[in-house]
This record gives sequence, C-alpha cells and structure tokens, in this order.
Amino acid sequence: MERILMVMTTDVGFNGITSVVMNYYRNINREKIQFDFAICERINNNIEYEIEKLGGKVFKLPSRKKFTCKYIKALKQLVKEKKYKIVHVHGNSGTLYLDIHALKKAGVLIRIAHSHNSTCNHKIIHKLFKNKLNREMTMGIACSKLAGDWLFNRDYTIINNGIDIDKFTFRENIRNKYRHEMKLEGKFVIGHIGHFSYQKNHEYLINVFKKVYDKDKEAILMLIGDGKLRAKIEEQIYELGLKDNVLLLGKRDDVAELMQAMDVFVFPSRFEGLPVVLIETQAAGLKCIISNNITKECKVTDNVKYLDLKKDDTEWVNTILSVSKNYERNNVRQRLFSSSFNIKREIKKLEEIYLSKI
Repeated sequence: MERILMVMTTDVGFNGITSVVMNYYRNINREKIQFDFAICERINNNIEYEIEKLGGKVFKLPSRKKFTCKYIKALKQLVKEKKYKIVHVHGNSGTLYLDIHALKKAGVLIRIAHSHNSTCNHKIIHKLFKNKLNREMTMGIACSKLAGDWLFNRDYTIINNGIDIDKFTFRENIRNKYRHEMKLEGKFVIGHIGHFSYQKNHEYLINVFKKVYDKDKEAILMLIGDGKLRAKIEEQIYELGLKDNVLLLGKRDDVAELMQAMDVFVFPSRFEGLPVVLIETQAAGLKCIISNNITKECKVTDNVKYLDLKKDDTEWVNTILSVSKNYERNNVRQRLFSSSFNIKREIKKLEEIYLSKI
C-alpha cells in the first residue's frame, strides 16, 4: 500500500476543495492507496475524525498564511521523515509554487499541483509564481479546463469533481419530511450553498430575492454555509425586511437532504473552478440558475440556466419565478451515473495516475 500526502493549502471544512478531496478519499481503493493530510490552517473536527477512521494520518503544520517560512520548513521535515514518494498539493493560485518548491528541495519525486478554481484574491503574486510552479511540479491536475488554463502553461489532466450519485438522487419522502419539520409546506424555497465570501456573491443574491419576495410572499431563501461575510449579509437581510423569509442554516452535515426540500437552486458566483455543488444539485433534480462566469462543463442536465450578472437583475428574478412550486423533479440518476461526474468513474483515473508513479 502506498501512502500519499495531501497538502491542503486552505481550511479543511465546509468548502469545495475539502468536499472534492474527501470524495476521492472515501472512494479510492484504500487497500492499494492511503491518504495522509498535511493541514496548515483550520480543520473541522468531524472531518479529522473521518480521516483517521479511514486510516489516514493528520499532520498539523504552522499556518501557511501567517507563518509561511515556518510552514515551509515543517513541510520539508514532514516529507523527509515520512519518505513520501508522491505529494498532491491542492489550491487555486501560483502560490502553490511555495509548496512544490519545498517538496522538490526535500527530494519528493512526484509533485502534483491541483487547480480547483479559475481565479484568486492575489493575482499579482499568482503571476509572479505561476511560471516557477509549472517548472517545478511534475504533474498538473485541474477540475475543469477553466481552472487548468488559469494555473498551468503546460499539459495537465482534468479529473472532474465526481460525486456519489445515489446520495443526492431525489427522494420525495425526504423532501416531505424536511419541508414538514421546517414548516416549508406550501412555500417556494430558493436554495444556495456556499461560504459567505466575495466569490459567492451573496449580496447580489439577497437583492434578487427581495424582488422575488415582493412578487411572491410565499418565497423563502435557504442559505447553507458560513464565512467571514456572514454578519454583513445578515445586516443586509435585516435592512431589507427579509429576516423572517431567509433561513440562515450555517454549516450542515445533512446538505443532501436539505437539497430535497428546495424548489430551485440559485448560484450567482463571480468566479468558480467547477463547483461540485452544481453537480450535486443536478443529481437532486433541481433547476439551477447560475452565473455565466461558471464553466459550461458543469452543465450535465437540461436543468441548468446561465444568466449574466452584468445585465439588469430582472432576468434573474423572472427566471426564478418561472420555476413552479409544483415543478416535478426529473430523475436524472442514469444520466449522472454514466457521466464523467460519477465519482466511481473519476476515482479510477486518479488511481491510475498514482499507481503509474509508484
């Protein structure tokens, strides 16, 4: 069995990168391949417990953001001590060079950089390091062409953000149970899942919802997630008089079930790599109204509608309202099952990459 180190350059918790990596880990052949995790920021206790339960080891390093030099030194020491042959680094900018360079100096033979997004918050630093990263990594992996072209200027491999199709397939009994318990019967439930950040564009979503609510008093906005901008969004909700019609659910471990309770999913992100949540919501049979900044690769079913954030938001409002509360959810399981977003298929590609390097 080969132990491979996953280097997580962001928080390990309620976010897209964590979701993707943990989906890999849950489905990979752990008789042949085992993951260990180098954590340099926060980690959710439940995820840490799951990693250890699956046989992985969690190594906590100094903060990459606050103590960069100490982090690099600790990462070098770790890979030397544990003698990892393959290290897989996850992030979204040229700053992955810092990790890849440290791994090269420590003698790691296979250094994989994985691009999970199509932009970042520090574009100047990204440009300074991008070419160096591409010279020193031994392989690039991306979740989409958009994400790959953003980070790499050489050949890379696309591995789609696969999901467990059966976990998200629409179940009417779960929908009825959750809508009853949450007092949502007869309501028009608009859903959103994502951390409260500039990327996810919650302020735009709230303004659109206000106009939807003005036309349909039975409308409810369900927000799942948390983040540094949550207080600002709560203030906006209060000022618009929407506090009784917006559900702020925070971080949840029953997201698949909450999707069943929704009527439509709205996702006005300013940028994305390939958001796994859009594959999940399609698997749940939801109509998805999303920004045209998101890669077309995530459209697996006919339930996805792209809209322009730069135009008047009237189109967003009207499109949302056009989705009936009584919309009959289509069973798209077979289409998703045979697609490249089925984790059972995508994990084989990743296994082949690892095993060919051993």
